[in-house]
Amino acid sequence: GSRTHLAAFLRIVAVILLTGLSMKTASFATRVLTPLVTLVIQRIFGLFLGAVATQFIVDGIKETFF
Repeated sequence: GSRTHLAAFLRIVAVILLTGLSMKTASFATRVLTPLVTLVIQRIFGLFLGAVATQFIVDGIKETFF
């Protein structure tokens, strides 16, 4: 019903606001942090993203074939 639509809409608004806040924070952080620290953070988050992506693939294969 309309209650579930409202809940979904509020979640979308929350994600948009959090994304905007994180972009503002990232802009500030790149001015404050040294290039080496920024590179280390990028590498760590890249590893994290790769691990999450790999887990999604493994879960999909398990659900599809097993």
